[in-house]
Amino acid sequence: MIQKQVENLAELEGNAGMPAQYRDVSRRISWNDFRNESMKEEFMQKLETSELRRLEREEQEIERIRKHRKSLEKKHKKEFEAWTEASKDFLHETNVDDKILEALESPTTHNFPIDELGRPDLDASKIHTAERNFRLTPTEQEYFVLRKMREEQRIKGNVDLAEQLTKQFSDEELLQMVEEFEIAHEEAEAEAAEKSNDDIPPEKSAN
Repeated sequence: MIQKQVENLAELEGNAGMPAQYRDVSRRISWNDFRNESMKEEFMQKLETSELRRLEREEQEIERIRKHRKSLEKKHKKEFEAWTEASKDFLHETNVDDKILEALESPTTHNFPIDELGRPDLDASKIHTAERNFRLTPTEQEYFVLRKMREEQRIKGNVDLAEQLTKQFSDEELLQMVEEFEIAHEEAEAEAAEKSNDDIPPEKSAN
């Protein structure tokens, strides 16, 4: 059937009067052209499918690289934020004054010894307090307030003391507490002095 179509095609092109060898070559060429034309659609479809698969593989590789870079960015961002947070405790020329002022306003004492290299030994605490690694140091005013509260049995242990040290008082509250303590202290001293005078026997007059 196909050969018949080729022969008809060759006759339409004027090859029927040619010698047999030329007609055979012409038929072969026509057959080749016909075969190429019939396979062109199938070939283009395969080529398109192959190209689509190649593009899909490239897209998958690009997506994999994008996800990997995104994961690295998150990791680096997390590390940078951790380093930035840790750097707040570092001392350098730009923050020495602020660190000194902060230490004076909120003094603390460490609750662990330090070796000759400056490394803390967290398992060898020398001061046993309510906190693990440090203890709060009260100011002079707070010391009198805490002493008064101990005398009044308002502080009975380290837990109460820790809560009291972390509690913030206004300047007016601290001043009032100090004044109350000083008045009570003066009254106690006066009472003790009066009692001491009463205990001293009167001197006997010499006759």
